[in-house]
Amino acid sequence: MSTTQRVCPSCKGLTPSSRTSCAHCGRRFRNEMAWKIPLIVLLFVLAIAASVLIELEPW
Repeated sequence: MSTTQRVCPSCKGLTPSSRTSCAHCGRRFRNEMAWKIPLIVLLFVLAIAASVLIELEPW
């Protein structure tokens, strides 16, 4: 059974992707979704606010 590994950007060592830090140098890996989820939530809130403002706009 093979496990997925990732390359540490600091020491270039291979570490299993299930680990949160490098097995060689100890550097913590960042979550790739950490900035995407708040951005998506913000875009939904802005879209809802824009739709409310458009509905309230007197023509």
